[in-house]
Amino acid sequence: ARKDGGAAVLAAGDRLSGVLGTVAALLRVRPGYETAVSAALGPLADAVAVGSVSEAVDALTLLKSDDAGRASLLVGGAPAPDRSSWPALPPGAVWAVDAVEAPEALRGSVGVALARVALVDDLAGARSLVREHDLVAVTREGDVVAVGVVHGGSASAPSLLEVQAAVDEARAKLDDATHRYERAKFELVGALEA
Repeated sequence: ARKDGGAAVLAAGDRLSGVLGTVAALLRVRPGYETAVSAALGPLADAVAVGSVSEAVDALTLLKSDDAGRASLLVGGAPAPDRSSWPALPPGAVWAVDAVEAPEALRGSVGVALARVALVDDLAGARSLVREHDLVAVTREGDVVAVGVVHGGSASAPSLLEVQAAVDEARAKLDDATHRYERAKFELVGALEA
């Protein structure tokens, strides 16, 4: 049976320091870009975040010693990439890093993972952008286009990042409904007492 190293790292909180949580729970992605950012991050979309390279090595050592599987780790503390050589994007395209909010400890690392990755509406836009510039273009549907590497196709199971975005949206709607219920209840009690 295949072992889930990421779950093992999360479960070993008492034996490991610096485990920050799942990348999906720590990042906030601009609505409408969840699938694209997940594809751009690749295995890091379902990874566990840790605070430093040393803590990442400790996590891998634990996985090996416990024969607990493999894990992708996003390592905090990296400096943000230099964007001065990145080209201007055409209207409608955005840099992936600008569609993501990350905790301070992970901002640079997310920037490294998404360096020179542009989010575009469709495959035609991706093809055009990659022909003109040395970058990776990812469509909103999660197709990845770069010189030498292209992957995508029909939709597959959602990543943890997409599932977390859906949970966050549902939680916000529940909070709003609860607030409206409480307000209506208060108004009804007031009307009954009058």
